[in-house]
Amino acid sequence: MPEKAISSPTSTSDTAKPARETETGSGESLFEESVQLLKLTAHAAAHTAIQEPVDAITQLGNYLAGRKILPHLELIDPLPKTEFGSKEWVAEMVGTGIGFYIDYLLVAGATSAALKGLRGAASAAENLPAFARFIKPAQAAVTSSRLSTQILLPTAKTAMDGALYGAFLIPSESDYGAQFLKERRNNALVSAAAFGAQSALATTIMSKTAAIPALKSAIRSRFGGGAARAGSNMVGGVLGGTMDAEGAALLAGQQRASREALAAQIIQYSLIPG
Repeated sequence: MPEKAISSPTSTSDTAKPARETETGSGESLFEESVQLLKLTAHAAAHTAIQEPVDAITQLGNYLAGRKILPHLELIDPLPKTEFGSKEWVAEMVGTGIGFYIDYLLVAGATSAALKGLRGAASAAENLPAFARFIKPAQAAVTSSRLSTQILLPTAKTAMDGALYGAFLIPSESDYGAQFLKERRNNALVSAAAFGAQSALATTIMSKTAAIPALKSAIRSRFGGGAARAGSNMVGGVLGGTMDAEGAALLAGQQRASREALAAQIIQYSLIPG
């Protein structure tokens, strides 16, 4: 009878060693991939928040001057091409959304400061006869309605911010001529409609949610209120992103937006926390 093969004590460890090395290698590969995706997100955020506004303002300065007086400043490297739906594409879209929100916050902050100054001037003019006769009754009519104060006024403010963002901070393909003005006008219209629609839907959802008795106490808390606002704005972001993509396609003479453009805009608008 032939002898049975007896495994030596070292054979088990020798077999297990490559498995452990594979697990370690897989973990390192996953870590490296995560780092690369985070770098791509940061790159996209910086490009959207810094490079695109610089390009847009440079174009506007040259257009107003009637010639090229401002050089092109490449502060951030161009974004790499990524395949639609890939992890790299999602990372890039998330970064673009973050940069997009940073620029929007700057515009919204500037307009809020300007409106605050106007309100101060209006308060100082309250004793003037013209204010008492014309402006004060109109002001009272606008602010007397709950719909106006909770939905219409915030929506109008957000739409104005979107129009300014689109007109001044989104680069156009053309540098001069009527096409330049047309593209900037289209940017302003699309951004105003998208931001306004998102704000109106998100504010309405938030208002309706806050009116539910079982949720009132939760929404009054810091965490509950933040979560409710974030959720409302994500739902509003679907509408805002859809309007942005479809509006841009319509004004460009296309029947409808591509799947990639639609998905990109929905991701970007949904990242606006409100």
